[in-house]
Amino acid sequence: MRVRELADTMKQSLLPLYDEREALAMVRLYLSYRLQVPAYQLALMGNDVLPEAQQEHFLQDLDKLKDACPLQYVLGETEFCGCRITVNPSVLIPRPETEELVALAVEQIPVSRPDAPLNVWDVGTGSGCIAVALAKRLPQARVFASDVSEAALQTARVNAKDNGVQVMFARHDMLDADNLPFGDRLFDLMVSNPPYIPESDRAQMHGNVVDHEPHGALFVPDEDPLVFYRALAVIGHKCLKKSGMILAETYEDFHPQLEKLFAEMGYGRFQSLCDINGRKRMVLAAR
Repeated sequence: MRVRELADTMKQSLLPLYDEREALAMVRLYLSYRLQVPAYQLALMGNDVLPEAQQEHFLQDLDKLKDACPLQYVLGETEFCGCRITVNPSVLIPRPETEELVALAVEQIPVSRPDAPLNVWDVGTGSGCIAVALAKRLPQARVFASDVSEAALQTARVNAKDNGVQVMFARHDMLDADNLPFGDRLFDLMVSNPPYIPESDRAQMHGNVVDHEPHGALFVPDEDPLVFYRALAVIGHKCLKKSGMILAETYEDFHPQLEKLFAEMGYGRFQSLCDINGRKRMVLAAR
């Protein structure tokens, strides 16, 4: 089988699940990664014959993709803020909006004084992508990260090691404000991408998300969709410095309720922040 034939087979196999543009983009990304060449070189390799063992491997991957398995899980990694991040079904696949969350976090952080290094806590770290990216971009900061899932923490530790950064990890349920994971340490910033998709939205979502990514990191009950933001606010009262901030990714319809919640819980500053498309997708609350 030639590279061109494989590309066409993959594209046709994916069309029942994705539109033509998305299917073609997935095929190009997949082949570029597996063949370890820039995407623009694929057209020049169209007549190259693939070794039989490689063909078999590629077709096994195609079976997973036809089952709506996300491409990032098939490849086993993705790129996030310039870092290579290992992903698997125990962790969410990082999204571009979360890269914007990292950029906003960096903007909010003042230059550290030698006598007062910055403490940053990624609450609900998942793959560790936020913590790793912040550790890369803020070498003056001490970065901490927690998650309720031990499997997610194992993946996050791998990502910190592979990207050459120091992050202190701990297992912790963010709904448990009585047993905090880092003792009496105070933080300049808590950053989080908590579960926030209402259960009622599940039926409208693509199968490659609902059938493969961890539901516990995605969905919240319709009757209490702000449960994790309330938890962040409670934790923040216990472990944020006086000038400390919470920066979190959100469902865009939640912002009026979140502004009310943080005000009622004693936070003096609230700001809705937009993503690159102008949608309100992040909030900042400061003590």
